Amino acid sequence: MLLTDIIDLIKLKPKPLEHYSQYPLALTVGIILLILLAGVLTTPPDPELSTMELVIVTLIIVPLYVIPGMYFLRYWLNRKDSIVSLKALFNVWVLAGMLGILYIPLELMQLPYGLDLFLFLSLLAYPIVIWVVAIAKGANVSVGYVVGGELLFHLIIVVFAIFLLGLGTLLYFIFVEPPAL
Repeated sequence: MLLTDIIDLIKLKPKPLEHYSQYPLALTVGIILLILLAGVLTTPPDPELSTMELVIVTLIIVPLYVIPGMYFLRYWLNRKDSIVSLKALFNVWVLAGMLGILYIPLELMQLPYGLDLFLFLSLLAYPIVIWVVAIAKGANVSVGYVVGGELLFHLIIVVFAIFLLGLGTLLYFIFVEPPAL
């Protein structure tokens, strides 16, 4: 059942969104943890971060990004009278993103830089296409409406991040004494 749903999503023939809420959250959270950890553990080492620090940062950042994104998308779809559960949205996000695990063998093969980058961008773009088409067809809204909602959410995230960076910088200069010259 799960495999046929993944194949249908790859073929861009999604079912209604509530169909995907049948999978338990333990299964989809397990799948996403497997994908995240496999991706983190196979990335080239970063000189500034150890592997464990990269795993911790990834496990903190992804929920901080995904959970507000699901709530915003549910709100965005409710504006068009398309009632969708958070569980269904999350499960579609996980199933659409499963193609990203295909990049791990490519990274381990150490392909030439140009080919590696092309395959990475292809494997990055296709799950996004699957996600947008699955949401649009599954919720009976236009693809442009879903893309507009995603772009608006990302714009809000960028503005919020800039605000937090500015606030952090301001607080740093207020509470930390400047070094003596």
